[in-house]
Amino acid sequence: MAPLLTLQHVEENETFKLFKKSEPAAPKDDPAVPAILLNKLPRPDLPGAPGCWIGGLPTLPLEIEWPWYIYQGEPLAPMHFIAQIRLDCLPKADGLPDFPATGTLFFFHACVLDSYLGNDERGYRVINVDADVSHYPQRPMPAFPAFSALPPSEDWEAIFEESGTGTRPLNQWNIDFKLFDTFGEIHGPVGEKGHAIKEALMKESYDGTKSATKLHIDEGALHHMFGADITGFGPPGNGNLNLLTIQSEEDIGSGDLHHTQCTQFIIHKSDLRSRNWSAVTLGGGGS
Repeated sequence: MAPLLTLQHVEENETFKLFKKSEPAAPKDDPAVPAILLNKLPRPDLPGAPGCWIGGLPTLPLEIEWPWYIYQGEPLAPMHFIAQIRLDCLPKADGLPDFPATGTLFFFHACVLDSYLGNDERGYRVINVDADVSHYPQRPMPAFPAFSALPPSEDWEAIFEESGTGTRPLNQWNIDFKLFDTFGEIHGPVGEKGHAIKEALMKESYDGTKSATKLHIDEGALHHMFGADITGFGPPGNGNLNLLTIQSEEDIGSGDLHHTQCTQFIIHKSDLRSRNWSAVTLGGGGS
């Protein structure tokens, strides 16, 4: 499968020729890095890749405990379910990390509490199940405690309302996958070319499906796996990879993920190969 958008695609598109003006070509020693777009379907009720979606509820097996946010050694509230990915549905391409061929990944994050409280416990989890469990029944999110049961230092009702995330599950949106190119620099000529690709990808993903809403970030939301950093919060190098980035978006009810406009799960490439999911860390300003 060829990348969805490359430099050639952008440079041949009238809409994005402004990025060519007075800009030198991308250096040959800074090649494109393939990434996988989590492409939202035009409507949330349309079927996407089997066993893959953003928000909603997971088909997490009953024997696996739903992750909770731990505060001062005690469970405080259930984490929000962020996304479910069936690994055998991901596209393959030269340059992508050597991710496992089978299994299902479940991503969780205590979006609001982790931002305001922070503590020694991780406010996020990535759970791997070695099999396809997409035919399992969806697990309901455990009941969220009353705001009065949360630490008294904040006006939690106002905070959750302002965040757009709330105490209920995020809105489910089915997805499929497409490949696209990214570049390793945020700024400069290489970064401008990468930005043009990002803008073109936004146009195809949103204008093409007529499903855009007013979002909390200027360019729209670009949910993706792997590739070079395009968020500005990036994996800090040394073999670290962007396992999954979900950006704030009204469509899925994630109004302000962790005040940084995205939740980014990071893993070292050696941990990815060995399926050491407990080694995942949180980027995008996460703890």
